[in-house]
Amino acid sequence: MLTSIEGNTAGMPFVERPALLFGIIMGVALFLCLFGGLLWQYFGTKRRIAACGVREEDLLWLAIKQIRRITVAVIGATIILVGIALIVLPGPATVVIPAGIAVLATEFVWAKRLLRRIREEGEGFFNRAMGKEAKNDKNADSDGA
Repeated sequence: MLTSIEGNTAGMPFVERPALLFGIIMGVALFLCLFGGLLWQYFGTKRRIAACGVREEDLLWLAIKQIRRITVAVIGATIILVGIALIVLPGPATVVIPAGIAVLATEFVWAKRLLRRIREEGEGFFNRAMGKEAKNDKNADSDGA
């Protein structure tokens, strides 16, 4: 790749492909700029945090908590979308969709409520399908008699 103008190694080396050399130089410059920008952000953030009087550990904990919530939301939504696709495709959509809601319920209160409602409706459906009376109906009959 590196050769001299005369073809021997004693002369000034040059690159036969100037686009490759330009790409390497630009890549190194981009890397240095990004790395420098990250360092600038890190130390600038540390100064702003120190000026506010907030502990770094508290902010780190909040950041980890938010990352966990986002990760759970993405995974749960993906599972639900796969379940929705399984409604028209062959597969157990009635199992996959509640599984996605269960994943979401680990972090979100609205998903816990929805999962509780799905469970109650599922138990009621199962009881009706098996011919059993619901617990509330049984108690109502014994109280009225």
